[in-house]
Amino acid sequence: MKTWYQEEREQLSLIREGAVSGPYAGSPPARPPDGEKGLADARRQLISFITLASRAAMEGGAEAGWALEAATRLEAQARSASSAEEVALVRSFVQNTFAREVRRVRDVSADVSPDVAACLAYIDAHLESEATLQEAAELIGLSPYYLGRKFKRETGRSFSQALREHRLIRAEALLAETDLDAAEISRRLQFADPSYFGKCYRRRTGHSPGSRRTRS
Repeated sequence: MKTWYQEEREQLSLIREGAVSGPYAGSPPARPPDGEKGLADARRQLISFITLASRAAMEGGAEAGWALEAATRLEAQARSASSAEEVALVRSFVQNTFAREVRRVRDVSADVSPDVAACLAYIDAHLESEATLQEAAELIGLSPYYLGRKFKRETGRSFSQALREHRLIRAEALLAETDLDAAEISRRLQFADPSYFGKCYRRRTGHSPGSRRTRS
């Protein structure tokens, strides 16, 4: 019979490995006790687990900015859980959310060289700050010319194209999961102006940022 501590360690290990199988991977979480005090304690334990899970995801290769944003969203869900069953469901969702991101990152990185994988990681770490091929090359230890050619050969995209694409993917998530308007998202993701952001977004998705929010 596994202890609660052993089950939590197992769940965190699965997150680091990017292991997801079915709706819940690993031992099912223990059902918290009924009653207001039991529910409050369960929420606190769940929030603590979310913090540990986000760290485990980063150790598994997930981008730090993504992990911290995901943790913030999941903590809000934990605080609003109104029953023991809902706490258990959120905990299951937490584990699979972080494990899937680790799996996604590893699947992308598996098809490219370590240098290009490091460049992709640099891009994901700089979606909301200035990012340049020059700086990425310096961090990786290659010339910008060589890294740029290698990146294009292995991914089929230039550095700037990949950076813009990853920022647009983040924009879709921000539109779906936050109340930020298109202008703020444009500024946050380093686009020159909202008009250019809208043009890039429409080119990629076929619709405007505003219509994306309306549909969601």
